[in-house]
Amino acid sequence: MSKSVGNVVEAFALSDKYGGDAFRYFVMREMTFGLDADFSEEAFVGRLNADLANDLGNLVARATTLIVNYQREAGPPAGGGAEEAAIREAAITARRAVETAMQEFAFQRALAALWEFIGGVNRYVDSNQPWALAKDSAAAPAAGPRCW
Repeated sequence: MSKSVGNVVEAFALSDKYGGDAFRYFVMREMTFGLDADFSEEAFVGRLNADLANDLGNLVARATTLIVNYQREAGPPAGGGAEEAAIREAAITARRAVETAMQEFAFQRALAALWEFIGGVNRYVDSNQPWALAKDSAAAPAAGPRCW
């Protein structure tokens, strides 16, 4: 960015248009603390759509629907198989990565670790389709008492 070239970012205008939280999220996700970075409104909107609307939004909507429609508890059943163990291990790994990154002010690494975990949970839900298991009475016992 350069005032003389005229390619400045109007941070307040973008914050007003998209919200302060969205703007802070983008800065923390895309930019390395203390270093120069590139910015465009196109990249900003793309990141928001990819991460918040698609990845996180999709997972929250699915989990909420499953909880409301099929059960009162969320998450894979206790015990479970290899996939469930992998999800639990991924959660532990993500937490450790976030803690380490935050101590180093590496916000982008902390968020990348979280999104890696969210992607893994989304893939788990895609492959196991708990909504189908809950509807199929023959598969319900295999789904466990909480269907996922």
